[in-house]
Order: sequence, then C-alpha cells, then structure tokens
Amino acid sequence: MEKEQKSRKKNKVKTIINKVYSGFDFTLLICVLCLMTFGIIVIYTATSQKYGMIYLKSQVFYSTIALLGLIFFLVVDYHVWYRFGKLYYWAAIVSIFLVKVIPANVKNGALRSIKIGPVTISVVELAKTFMIMFFAYYMCNCYRKIKEGYQNEIFVIVLSAIVSALVYKINNNLSTALIISGIGVSMLFVLKKHVKLFLVCMVIGVVGYIFAGKYSLKLGEEAKRADYLNAERGNEKSEGSFRNERLLAWKNLDMVSEDKGYQTIHALYAIGSGGFIGKGLGNGSEKTIVPEAQNDMAYAIVCEEFGYWGSLFLLIAYMMLIWRIFWVAQSAPDLYGSLICTAVAMHLSIQVFLHMAVNVNFIPNTGVTLPFISSGGSALIFTLAEIGLVLGVSSKIRLEDD
Repeated sequence: MEKEQKSRKKNKVKTIINKVYSGFDFTLLICVLCLMTFGIIVIYTATSQKYGMIYLKSQVFYSTIALLGLIFFLVVDYHVWYRFGKLYYWAAIVSIFLVKVIPANVKNGALRSIKIGPVTISVVELAKTFMIMFFAYYMCNCYRKIKEGYQNEIFVIVLSAIVSALVYKINNNLSTALIISGIGVSMLFVLKKHVKLFLVCMVIGVVGYIFAGKYSLKLGEEAKRADYLNAERGNEKSEGSFRNERLLAWKNLDMVSEDKGYQTIHALYAIGSGGFIGKGLGNGSEKTIVPEAQNDMAYAIVCEEFGYWGSLFLLIAYMMLIWRIFWVAQSAPDLYGSLICTAVAMHLSIQVFLHMAVNVNFIPNTGVTLPFISSGGSALIFTLAEIGLVLGVSSKIRLEDD
C-alpha cells in the first residue's frame, strides 16, 4: 500500500511537471524572466544608497511568490476561470470598496492598498485583474451580438466607465482608471475591427481629457489656495489636492521645491544626463533625489544609469513580450483564450506607455508603475498571474508540425 501511495504521488508530480513543460511559449517566459531580473537590478541601484537592502529583499521575496502564482495559473486549465465569469465584475467593485471597510494605506492622497496583518494588498491591481477576466468572459459570451450590433459594445463601455469612475473617485487613482477603460475599448476594437467606433471613442476620450484637465486645473488653483489657508490653521490638505498639484506641476514645471513638479523635473534631469551609454550601474545621482524613484520613475533611473542603449533594450524586451502575447492570442485554440491574451497584451501596452509618458512629461504624473521593473509586490504578483494565464493558453496550442 505504501509503495502504491508513493508511486501515485510521484505520478502526480510528474503530471504537474509535464503540464508545466508541455509546449508553452518558452520565448515569452524568457522575456518575462529577463524583465524581472532587470527590474531587481534597477530596484537595487535605485534604493540601496537610501534604504539598504530592504527593497531588494522584498522584491526577491515577492518575485518568488509571483513565480509560484505563474506556475499555478499555467498548470490549471484556463477554461476553469470561465465558470466564474459573471462574478468578476462584482468582485472588481467589491475590491475597490475594500479601502472603506479595511484599514487602508494612504499614499499621496490615494487609497490604493489595504493591510491585513503583515500583508499589504493593492486593491486597484486586484480590480484591474478582475476586469481583464470579466472583459474576456463577457466578450466571449456575447461575441456574435458584439459583431452584429452596437448595444453590447455600449454596454461594455458603460461597465468599464463605471469601474473606472469608482477607481478614480474612491481610490483616487487616475492611472488605473485610464488603464481599465483603455483595455475595454481596445479589446472591442480588436474584436470587431470597427475603425469608426475606435476613432469616435478616441475623440471622446481626448475631448473629455482636455475638458477634465482644464476643470482639474481650475480646481487645483482653488485647492492650492484652500491648502494654504488650511496650513495656516494647522489642518490637513483638501481632498484631491495631490492630484491637482500634479496637474498644476505638469502645466508649470517650475513648480519645484516641495510641490509635485519636483519629481517630474528631476526625472527629466535623470533621462537627459544618461546620454547614450549612461553613467553606469550605481553611479546615478538623481535616484537619491527623485521621490519614489523605484516606483513612479523607474524608467528615468534606467535612462540615467544605462543610457539610450539601456532604455532601447528595455523597449525591445517589452515589444518582444507583447508581440509574443499577441501571437498566442492569434494562435489560441478558442476565443476565450484569445481574448484573455488580448486583454493582458493591452494592459501591458497601456501601462508601459503611461509610465514612460509620465517620465518624459508627455502627460501629467499619474503614479503608474512600470510592469516587472517598478517595486511593488501586489503589482508583480497579479501581473505574473496574467502571464501564467497566457502561458496556459499557449500550452494548449497545437502546431501543424506537431
């Protein structure tokens, strides 16, 4: 009996190992591992002088947990997650409101994470992942209706707009709100390939962004005056003050010192001072000056220490990763797998663009991190869970040559 039990356990282990190595996209995995390794190096050089080894140890620990999560989602058949499709949207909304129920960490005026004992969980990252799964489920379930009419398209846009508005209002997180809306609209475009709809959404988005920006700048001026009065009275800053300060700083980069423009202008110094070959690993000076360099300004640190060629390597790595995910989406054995991969590719594309755009001051500072590079356990764990799903889809692909 004992021998039989041991043989069964060995067979189970062999089955899991065979599933892990059964034809998944190895190139995609190599891209992810290269980016993660590069991210650990960037975090070390960005934080070691000020904080010692704390951030490095934390990132290595979370990388290990995230890789285990990747293996889990690779081994489990991705079709299992389709059964829970109707719950993902409500799970996203519940996760957004968790900051109102569970003690939350307030960072720069934003309620982005909750603390349960020693564990800190980013609710906005959780909501983002839930929305990716919901988009894939809903568009797979309503594929024909979306292809034939506009009602379901409008429904998707409305649902994504509701979640984005909640993230913006409750969590005070503009970047995640933009990413969620962007994923929904871009997936509709890929699914239906309706250029007119995409252009209309783009125009509405740009016009809305301009009006929202002007309105926020006006509010920012009022908030700044209110904060000045509150400071004299010893009160805290007004709600939305941090976001308004960032918008004002984007408009007037001379707002340095203690204002939000300080972070952006020193990020630009870092990018400009790197040149073609960079200052060398560990030789950057702006990383000790730029606030949250290991998070919001990771790309600037890469440019300063690794130069133009280092930033080019990073871009090529992201392009290869996103290209492989799209390849898996195109080759997927079914629509659901294809939509999961498309959503993950869009998520990474939008987030990488937003992070780099903020660093070069193309758009206001939204506090968006750089996938696999920036410090942060929750973001890495959820992102690698998404990659695990993509690898799971790739393992189901059977090429004609096989």
